[in-house]
Amino acid sequence: MNGKKNNIVDCRHARQMILQSFDEGLMGNPAPSLSRHLAGCGSCRSELDKLRLLSGGLQRLPVQDPGDDFRINLLPAVRFKLKSGRSTHPRRDLAWAPSLGLAVL
Repeated sequence: MNGKKNNIVDCRHARQMILQSFDEGLMGNPAPSLSRHLAGCGSCRSELDKLRLLSGGLQRLPVQDPGDDFRINLLPAVRFKLKSGRSTHPRRDLAWAPSLGLAVL
């Protein structure tokens, strides 16, 4: 569905929806508006297929225990990074923060 200006916006929005679905673990059930777009857009369908393959591969990876040293050193390292204020992209630097809870478990 590339070519017309309106379709480019639609593709951008569709890709945002695809990434949001990936982030929320909803890869198998796209929203109806996204499904309609995907029916006519091979490029966006390809992006969805790639993310589904990635998701499946990640789910098959064995869970590793990072060990006690990781747990002991992680929070102090995060606190130091936050206090140092050296980051030019604080939101991007904390994008991994929700995974911290899983890592510590």
